[in-house]
Amino acid sequence: MEAIKDNVCVVDEHNNTRSGICNLLGAYGLSAHAHASANELLEEDFTHSRTGVIVLDLEMSQKNGAEVIKNLRDKGCDIPVVLMTNEPKCPQAQWSSKHGAVILKKPLNGIDLLRSIDSILGLL
Repeated sequence: MEAIKDNVCVVDEHNNTRSGICNLLGAYGLSAHAHASANELLEEDFTHSRTGVIVLDLEMSQKNGAEVIKNLRDKGCDIPVVLMTNEPKCPQAQWSSKHGAVILKKPLNGIDLLRSIDSILGLL
């Protein structure tokens, strides 16, 4: 039996952004865990994970969000991604969108983020 995928993984280098998103998700009744870097996320084993969606910043110093998505897909991880970016029309965001990511413009609108996650997790 497959595990329920009801956890949200938040990846952003900025502590205030990570904790703000996790607090919003918690207030909405969702469980979340966070990583401070792309490399931390890529070290996670999603084999038996309850992670149902990854909220990922595009603009990170180690790897950009598009590179992270490619690395995840290359590892066989098909968890849906919500990609946060200041530049939704940049090539990396467009590539990510073509590879299934939901693109949200920063600064984030909490309602848009919750709707995107609800839609992915099938909570609506």
